[in-house]
Parts: sequence; structure tokens; C-alpha cells
Amino acid sequence: MGPRTVALEPRPALDAEGVLEAARPSIVIVECLDRRGNVVAQGSGVIVAGKTVATSWPLVSRAFAIRVRLREDARLASLSAVLESRGLARLRVDGEGTPIGLGRDAPPGPGATVHSVGFAQGVETSGTEGIVTVGAEGAAADIERIVTAKPLPAGYTGGGLLDGHGDLIGILASSRPGDTLSLAVPVRYVKDLLALPDGTVPGVTTSPLMRLPAADRQWLIGFMASVARGARPLNGRGLDHVNALLDRLDPLVGAELEWVKRELGYGLLDYQRVFWEDAIEARTFGRTVRSARRAEMERRFLALGILTPGDVADGARIMRAVAAHEPFDMPGARVDATERYLSQMVTQVDQTKRRVETQLWEARSR
Repeated sequence: MGPRTVALEPRPALDAEGVLEAARPSIVIVECLDRRGNVVAQGSGVIVAGKTVATSWPLVSRAFAIRVRLREDARLASLSAVLESRGLARLRVDGEGTPIGLGRDAPPGPGATVHSVGFAQGVETSGTEGIVTVGAEGAAADIERIVTAKPLPAGYTGGGLLDGHGDLIGILASSRPGDTLSLAVPVRYVKDLLALPDGTVPGVTTSPLMRLPAADRQWLIGFMASVARGARPLNGRGLDHVNALLDRLDPLVGAELEWVKRELGYGLLDYQRVFWEDAIEARTFGRTVRSARRAEMERRFLALGILTPGDVADGARIMRAVAAHEPFDMPGARVDATERYLSQMVTQVDQTKRRVETQLWEARSR
């Protein structure tokens, strides 16, 4: 009888609008944030698996934090793996999305029609149609790119290059203003990226803090350690000094940035400030509160390993005790010191409120 063969039904080709509609649920905005939470760079990403986004590594390499937006939903993302030689990064996002289909490993040949999809200026998903001029080329022999005779709008970096069936065949690389060609990393390297274990990031051998003068480095490490122990009160000038020193280290790229964040536990100062704001409200109104800012910080610090689930559970226990006016122990401080601190903070808030009301009344009386 011999082997039986089954003829595969050919998939219909899509026009530009059909490709855009098929890819829309899988394309996300990738925002790069600085230490103060400001957006400093923006591009696109592609959902390639459950809770997994592929994007351009140069786009996110200098971000202090990464935020992914899909329609109205915005979530912080953690850097899961990097394929540095190909310029690809893998992000993990807690949220559901629609993974895109991955195309064939072989890149399209010259003359093939392809579609670039991304967020132009972060406004709305859009697509452009182009013709492949070269199947694979690059500045070095081992750096392959798909070259398309179509410049990309700003914001497309990290987006998807799709074939006529709506399958992903590449991740769009960064381009410079005035370029008449666009580049994309072939999808076979996206599959290599997906195979990497979590935590595969470019390595460093020396702490970036060594670039600071010895006196500044010792102060910075000592200050953040005392804050983490709860031995030093929150101080706005101290935070300004920390930011000024870290500004001198920029740009921090990849593993250097992760090293500094873990070495200093950076961000705990902001987190403790938000925690005490919630504690003041809990003490004032006698109810447990958990602000959206604190919840977002907890998710970020859990992803970075700065906080553990046990730390978050302890925070919830402390908040319940504050709201119920029950005694509790806190690392580095007894309840009596914490009560006095909270009382002082509440008093300061009341004094500030009365002063502002007086100034407002005086201004209205003139």
C-alpha cells in the first residue's frame, strides 16, 4: 500500500488590513521608565507565548523599569532573558494576552511582501507594507537581519514583521531618523530566545558603584542599608542625594542596572514612604488600606527579588495591627517607636493642612 500522503489545505493570503487585524491582539506598547517613573523611551513588543513578550534589547537595555501596555491595561514587566548578540529581549508580564503565530525559520527572499506592525508614537496599532530587498545581511557576518525597503515610523522598534498569513517572521530592530531601509531579526532567533532559561542576561564582573569616589560609594551603601534596616527616618534630602549619585552612573545597561538595584535595594525608600502613608490612613480611619502605588511597587520588588512574599505578608500583618491599634513587632523597631513616628506624621499632616487653609483664607480675604 505504501505511505499515505495528505495534501495540506493552503492558507489564504491576507491583505494589509487583514494582517493588521490578525496581529492587533498580540502587539503591545513597551515603555521604558527612569528611577522617577517617567517614560524616557517607547517602542513596541510582540506577545509570543503566555505572559511572554519579545522586543528589541537596545530599546529596554537602559530602562530602570519596564511597563507593557495592551489597550487600557498597563502592567510592569520583568526582564526574563536576553539574546544580546541578536538584539532581542524577553519580558515576563503578569497578564493574559493572545500569542502570535511563529512563522518558518527561513527568512523571506528578495521581492517578498512583508508587513511591519507596531505602535506609531504609542497611539494606535498600525501597519506598513514593504518589499524585502535582501534576505539576511548585517554589519557583521554573524549578525543577520531581514532588510525591507520601507522606513519605519517612530515607536515601531520591537514590533513584529509579519508575512502574508499574519505569522511572525521577525522582530523590528531600531532605526535612525532618515533611514530609508528597515531591519528585523529573523524569527528563528526569537525561538532561540524562548528556549533560554530565566535569568539569562549579559553578565558583569565588577559593581558599577566602583565608578563612584570611595566616600560617595560608602555613603550611598551605608544610607540605603540603614533605610532598609529601619534605623534611619525617611528623608527627602537623602533621597535627592541618592538620585544625584546614581545619575552620575548613567547609563547603566543590562546586568549593571540589575546589579545596582539588588546591591542597594533601591526603591525601598519610596516603598517605605508609601507604606507609611497607608499606615497613617489606616491609623486615622481604623481600616486596612493598600494603595495602588504600594501594590505596584510590591509587584516590581517581588520581580526584582528585593522583597519576598514573606515581606509582603508581614506588611499586611503590620497594616492590620495599625488599623486595629494592636501591638506588633517590626524589624528594626518596636511598636512604641512606630506609634510615636506615626503620631508625629499625623500631626505634621494636620499642621500642614491648617497652614494651607489659613493661607487660602488670607488669599481670599485680600
